[in-house]
Amino acid sequence: MRVKVTYGDGKIELEIPDKNLAGVITPRQTKTIPNTQAELERVLHNPHGPHLEEIVKSKSVCVLVEDHTRDEPHWELISAVAPLLRHANMVQFIITTGSHVVDHPLNHEIVAMIRRAAEENGLKYRVKIHDCYDSDMVNLGTTSRGTPVIVERDAVGHDVYVAMADMKAHYFAGYSNALKDFLPGICAFETIEANHAMAVDPRSTFGVHPYHPDPQRRNNPLADDMREATEIITRDAQVFALSVVTASKKLVWADAGALEPVTARGIEVLDEIAAFTVEATPRIVVSPGGYPQDRSLYHAQRALELTKNAVSDGGEIL
Repeated sequence: MRVKVTYGDGKIELEIPDKNLAGVITPRQTKTIPNTQAELERVLHNPHGPHLEEIVKSKSVCVLVEDHTRDEPHWELISAVAPLLRHANMVQFIITTGSHVVDHPLNHEIVAMIRRAAEENGLKYRVKIHDCYDSDMVNLGTTSRGTPVIVERDAVGHDVYVAMADMKAHYFAGYSNALKDFLPGICAFETIEANHAMAVDPRSTFGVHPYHPDPQRRNNPLADDMREATEIITRDAQVFALSVVTASKKLVWADAGALEPVTARGIEVLDEIAAFTVEATPRIVVSPGGYPQDRSLYHAQRALELTKNAVSDGGEIL
């Protein structure tokens, strides 16, 4: 049987004898939404909780935009949110790189998108690409697990936080979600290192998250540390999430509003699309899903972690 596997911006074809093929697993077929912009505007006008344009009036707003490593519709997200910020006093946009490369051409393209949308809507704004090694940080305290919450100074003290999130399975944070815009997104390397050290805890794994709808699947120490750090960063501010799930760069799902219900619904959608029960096999061939998921060894190894449970003891993953 010929099997096509995504690799970089293209595909490679493998020929596997039928007798050696245990099966081919791909994300479950999902309907994509043809008009991304219209769907984002729809969910923004039907949020969980108060409308964004109401809560930002005369307020200081911090908008967290994910970096170039996220395969999401950046322009559509930014241009859908910007008109709702017209009555804010000031809008601070931050590209949430975490510990990723800061000075990347695609990050600068995102900055250009932000400037375009902000100026088209007459926003009073600033924009910054986060650098986790920058000395201009603020220490806001420590989580109950001992993680120092050291944060981008420009991200501190706002009345409203808007987090745009591309959601997907994550091998130690449970799921990529809006909490990750805060930690690691806008934190110092010391904070990221302390939090990510919890990845060695077997409870820090895919499918488990403090916002999971199933109470039996909430005990993820690393993800809960992210939740606690986010609460320390935002304090009494309102947090508004705009979250999406995409497939092959097309929109599958979107939701907006209060952080927890939006994230919980996204988790349900991901469980429906990407979670499988299989019999273990001695060998598997796996693709991270193409660029940008295979852009570096660090990103690509997520595919190993997310599939290792499908391999027999002593088996091999290519």
